[in-house]
Amino acid sequence: MKKSLIFFIVLTAGITMYATAQKKGQELIDSLLVELPNAKDDTAKAKMLDDISWEYQYIDPEKGIEYGVQEFELAQKMNWMEGISVSGRTVANNYRVKDDYHNALDYDLKSLHAAIAIGNKRGAAISYNAVGDDYRRLSNYPMAIENFFHSLKGFEELGEKGAQAWTCSNIVIVYILSEDYSKALEYQQKALQLNEEMGDSSQMANDFNQFGLIYRRQENYDKALEYNLKALVLHERLGDKTGAIGDLNNIGLIYDETQNYSQALEYYSKALKENEAVGNKNWTAVNLTNIGKIYLMIVQEENDSARASLNQLCAGNKTVALKKAKTFTESALAINKSTGSLLSISNNYKQLSDIQSLLGDDTNALDNYKNYSTLKDSIFNIEKDKKITQTTMQYEFDKKEAAQKAEQEKKDIQQRNIRIIFILITIGIILLSIGLYSRLRYVRRSKKILQIEKDRSDELLLNILPAETAEELKNTGSTKAKDFTEVTVLFTDFKNFTLMSERLSAQELVNEINYCYSAFDTIITKHNIEKIKTIGDSYMCAGGLPVANKTNAFDTVKAAIDIRDFMLQEKQKREKDGLPYCKHSAYYIPQS
Repeated sequence: MKKSLIFFIVLTAGITMYATAQKKGQELIDSLLVELPNAKDDTAKAKMLDDISWEYQYIDPEKGIEYGVQEFELAQKMNWMEGISVSGRTVANNYRVKDDYHNALDYDLKSLHAAIAIGNKRGAAISYNAVGDDYRRLSNYPMAIENFFHSLKGFEELGEKGAQAWTCSNIVIVYILSEDYSKALEYQQKALQLNEEMGDSSQMANDFNQFGLIYRRQENYDKALEYNLKALVLHERLGDKTGAIGDLNNIGLIYDETQNYSQALEYYSKALKENEAVGNKNWTAVNLTNIGKIYLMIVQEENDSARASLNQLCAGNKTVALKKAKTFTESALAINKSTGSLLSISNNYKQLSDIQSLLGDDTNALDNYKNYSTLKDSIFNIEKDKKITQTTMQYEFDKKEAAQKAEQEKKDIQQRNIRIIFILITIGIILLSIGLYSRLRYVRRSKKILQIEKDRSDELLLNILPAETAEELKNTGSTKAKDFTEVTVLFTDFKNFTLMSERLSAQELVNEINYCYSAFDTIITKHNIEKIKTIGDSYMCAGGLPVANKTNAFDTVKAAIDIRDFMLQEKQKREKDGLPYCKHSAYYIPQS
């Protein structure tokens, strides 16, 4: 009784603390919303919007997105790259709370590009990690690993051990999902070593948990149980209820997979009790589903363990076991319907159909199997379309980048050939001059010939290179890298790009991007601006290169206005035709 009372007091205190934190967050939001209408469009207002968006992610992520996007657009308007990077991460966090990983990825990439542009190594490392997590949740494991390793390298250079351990754990998850368990163990050991060096017991408990998961995937159940029990002891010692619940569920899975059904049920039931106490709906549904599955399996399975468990749990009565299985599964289905978890709903329909079939309720069993089949096909088609679109877009972007790289290599070869031609022409002129000078009576004629040849070589160089570069090449035989004290960089990106990608086919989307970028190429050429590169749905160019000038900012702004006008015309045309369209934003950054 005393222990129960202590548990109730601690649980009540935990719930009270959570409610208090939410209340404080709402109080902060309310106070900031009072000040917001009078704030000027400056960095102080952007930070105010960021605080509102950040607090809303725990209360109402839709509003968090609304205020975060306001901050993002204000940062763009001010050309404040640090603000763009921070607000991009904040908006992405709100989308992640909603499990909308496509939009989260869109804003995390914008945040990453801004951090890289201003040389913010820590911001870039954080954004690389977020991008990796988005790709992982979208099942694009190669891109997830690539971004996680970029993040790990950044945190290693910064010497941040905690962030390194955190990133290693994310890498482990991808390797587990990819079934590369040797690599998973390698990076899990690295994460544990870093957390031991810092004395971070909480993270060490999570490391033990992941070791248990890896060994369970390898069917090394003794090792898996050893590490999950270590994790449970440590989480309970730390008072971490959420961590302990996960450990209970993982231990239940080990007993489940080894057909020790009674022990599995014991740990699933403990996890269920804790989840119901803290109000975690998703995990409550998982536990209810697992318990229902145990009661179903002891009826379905024809082995000694199943028969022994049926006798122990239901006095050998299969009908009692099936009715319990039905009750738990229906409870899980109700919760999953309220949260909208399609995959979980599909699994519940299938489990319920199996149970009803064994109970002789063929009508309902058939109806639920139809529900399962329909939902499964829907999930499959959604995931298939997403993967095809992602793969096609990645292929087209990679192909375009390869073409640009090949073009640059071609230019490099041309420049090298020009130097060789110039050297050969110079040698020819020298030899010709020696021959002509040996004959005094043709002095005047030889001067004229020399001038003609020189003019020809100059003309050849000027046809290929800028005059300043050609002159330097003639004088020194090579060209040097230059510093520019004043240039203006122009970035553009598409708004609603993710929404657009869901409405158009992959080929239509690629054609649309190529059409816009071709128009941008024409515009910047008109204003003497040099194209630098394209990054996905972002376009980058610079004024004041390769020849420095004082009008580059003016030229670049005119180009940005022309790009805006072009996109507005396209928008009006598409609205008239009833077609979807992307908004577009262009912003320039003076560099001096």
